[in-house]
Amino acid sequence: MKPNIFRTFLKWCMPERIDSTKSLNMVALQRSVKLQAIIWKEEDMFVIKEVFTGVTTQGKTIEEAMENLKEAIELYLEEKPEIATEIKNIETVGALNVEITKAVR
Repeated sequence: MKPNIFRTFLKWCMPERIDSTKSLNMVALQRSVKLQAIIWKEEDMFVIKEVFTGVTTQGKTIEEAMENLKEAIELYLEEKPEIATEIKNIETVGALNVEITKAVR
């Protein structure tokens, strides 16, 4: 009989087994959510903004900006659990580019 991997994982994750030398985060047990972000370049930095929360950050590379955004959103949602609940219910149907000409001179 195969061992129950999930049960084994949970036993390993029990708080009395976690110490400061382990990098395990209980977030692994939470559901992930896909969010939409826009990114642009300002001077020598990439700026990235998540559309729903408005959380904005930057990085020297696109990858660094994305990692910074993930961390910033996680911190934001820890402080705003009601927003986290709303985000779980978002059903993204698409993304659009809108071109305007009158306001741009």
